[in-house]
Amino acid sequence: MPAAYAHIIFGNRVLGALPDHVREPLIYSNIDVFEVGLQGPDILFYYRPLSKNSVSALGNAMHEQTGREWFLTALHRFGAQQGEPEISPAALAYLYGVLCHFVLDSQCHDYINQYVRDTGISHYEVESEFDRSLMLYRRRNPLTTSRIPDFDPSSRVAHVIEPFYDGVDEKMTKEALDSFVKFHRLLRCASNAKRNFIYAALHLLGKYDELHGHIINRWPNPGCEASNAELFARMDAAIPIAVRLISGFSEKEVLTDPQFELNFEGVRP
Repeated sequence: MPAAYAHIIFGNRVLGALPDHVREPLIYSNIDVFEVGLQGPDILFYYRPLSKNSVSALGNAMHEQTGREWFLTALHRFGAQQGEPEISPAALAYLYGVLCHFVLDSQCHDYINQYVRDTGISHYEVESEFDRSLMLYRRRNPLTTSRIPDFDPSSRVAHVIEPFYDGVDEKMTKEALDSFVKFHRLLRCASNAKRNFIYAALHLLGKYDELHGHIINRWPNPGCEASNAELFARMDAAIPIAVRLISGFSEKEVLTDPQFELNFEGVRP
C-alpha cells in the first residue's frame, strides 16, 4: 500500500476533481471524517502496534478482501439490503475516503510488491521514498513535514467509523486513531540524534527490519527512483477511477463494476 502522505495527496486531488454536487454538500461538511477515511483499514494496524492483537489482524485480513466484499459489507450494515442504505452524510464521507484508499492501493500495491521482490528494498522504504518525492514536488522538507496533515483523531470521528469494523468498539477505534498520530509524530526525524536513537531502539526490540522503513531516509535512496516515477504515473491514472466510482457510488455499482473485483493488494483472488 502507499503510505499515509500519498493517500492524503491522492484523496485531496480526487476531492478537487469531483463534481460540485458531490463534493460540496457532503464531503466538505465532513472533511475530518473523509481525511481519516483516506487511510482506510490501515488505522487498525496502529492499535497497540508492537504486539499481535485481533484489531491489527483485522486490518491485515481486510486487505485480502475484494472491494466488492468490503463495500457491500459496509453498505449492508446501513440497511442496503432493504433498498437504499440509510447512511449518514458523515458515514458516507468516510466510505468515500476509504474508496479513495482502495483505488490507490489496488492500483499500486501489486507493483510495489513486485518491486520489493526485484530489488530487495523493503516495502515500507519504497512507500516512504514515494512520500518523500511527493513532499519535494510540493517544496516541502521531507524530514520535518507531517505525513498526516489535517488528520483528526477526535471522538466524533471514532464514533462515525466504529460501525465499519466488526469486533472493534469505539474505545478501541479512538485508541487506534490516537496511536496513528503518535506513531507518525514519533517517526518524523529531523535530527540525526533522534533517528539514531529510534534505530537503536528498534534493534533492541527486534523490530528494525520490520519498521525502520517507516522513517523517511535522511537522503534519497537511488534505488527508488524508478518506483517513484511509476507510482506517480499510477496515482495520476487512479484519479479518474476514484472520481467515477464516487460519483456513481451505489450497491449496484459495487456489484457490477470490475474495479471492485480487486482486493486492496491489487489482486483478483
